[in-house]
Parts: sequence; structure tokens; C-alpha cells
Amino acid sequence: MKRLIAVGAVVACAVGMVLSTGPARAQEEQPEKPGECTRNYSNVTMYGSKVVPGGATCYLYNVVLVGGIDVRPGGSLYVDSGGTSSHPSNVGPINVNAGTLYVDDSTTKAISVNRPTEGPIGDGLAVRICGSTVSSVSVTYTPGPSGVSIGGRECEPEEECQECEFLTSQYNEGGNHILGDLKIVYNNAFVDAEDNVIDGGVSCWYNNPAPYFRYNTVKGMVTGQCVTTVKQGG
Repeated sequence: MKRLIAVGAVVACAVGMVLSTGPARAQEEQPEKPGECTRNYSNVTMYGSKVVPGGATCYLYNVVLVGGIDVRPGGSLYVDSGGTSSHPSNVGPINVNAGTLYVDDSTTKAISVNRPTEGPIGDGLAVRICGSTVSSVSVTYTPGPSGVSIGGRECEPEEECQECEFLTSQYNEGGNHILGDLKIVYNNAFVDAEDNVIDGGVSCWYNNPAPYFRYNTVKGMVTGQCVTTVKQGG
């Protein structure tokens, strides 16, 4: 997606500025420790599990990660493929605890997000999953005012957003294919889940406000607050 690609450009620019400010500034930068992801990676295959520590940003563009990735409190993870890549990102299970997660045009195993927080972009979102194939998704205990977008209008390119209100899953390029279950529980923030194909079930409980759940095709059982706004069937 164009918005996430722009994020990568901003991150890369920031890295370039650090490198150009001389030895004094460079000494302040901590080297990446084994097993950590604290910088940009593109067009590579990586093996083993990774950790994004607090205060760090990990950006994976066209990266295959054979292993999971754990985002610690205050960390940010961005996974993107640019939509037309011949080397799309494919990442193992993602676990986020009090961090930020953006996934665009990629394939991942299970995504589990607990108490996410708004990242350095400052767009009001703590979690954004767009145009991707994911094994399963669980989002819990999101505090306000940070929001969560799983497909839907926040996944549209900016120049098309004025039309998002009228889009359905047939036309929206931001929807995801969730191969298993979607769980949205105990969130105190706005959760937008639209235009997704969900092969498993959906659980929506104890969210305030209730999730904005529409234009989804769900093959399994839907329970809780999402029950009245769903299209079910194969």
C-alpha cells in the first residue's frame, strides 16, 4: 500500500540522517544485537526468531522470515511487499505486546496483538493489517484512543479514501484473507474490520465501542458483537 511504502521512505530517510551527522551522533546508535530487528531489511531471507525491543522500529520489505517475531512494549513492526513484488514478505507468527503493527500485502502466520499502542507515524492507529493472507488474527485490550484497522477504509490509498464509504469487498483492495479465526476481545478503542474473507470463526466480545464489522464473508461461526453485521457462507 502506498501509505506504508511512504513510511518506509521516512524510516530510510531517518537512518540516512543519522549516518550523515558524524561520529559523535553515530556513537549514540546502538548496534543491532543477535536475534533483534531494529532497522530496515529488504529483499532477503532470514532464519530464526526475531525480537523488536522497546523504542525500536523493524521494517521488513519483501522479506521472508523463517521464524516468528516478537514485538516488545514500545516497539514497532512494519511488514510490506509493495503489492507487485515477485519476492513478497512471508513472515512467521507475529506476537505484539504493547507495541505497534502494520502489515501490508504480505503473508504471515498467526498474528496476536495485546494492548497495542500508536506508533511513530502518528495516524491514530496501533494496528493496521491490509491486503494480506494471515493464518489467524487476535486483537485484545487495545486502549483508547489508538485504533485498529483490519481491512477497510484505512487500507485504501489516500486519494481513494473519499470513496471508501461506498466500497464493498468486491472492490476494496485492502481486505485480508484470514485462513483461521478472527478474535476481537476486550478492546477500548475503535476497531474497524471490513472487506475480509474469513475461513474460520469470529469472536467479538466486551469491546467498547463495538467493532465496526461489515462487508466480511465468514465461513465459520460468528459470535458476540459482530453477529448482526456479517455475510456468512462459502
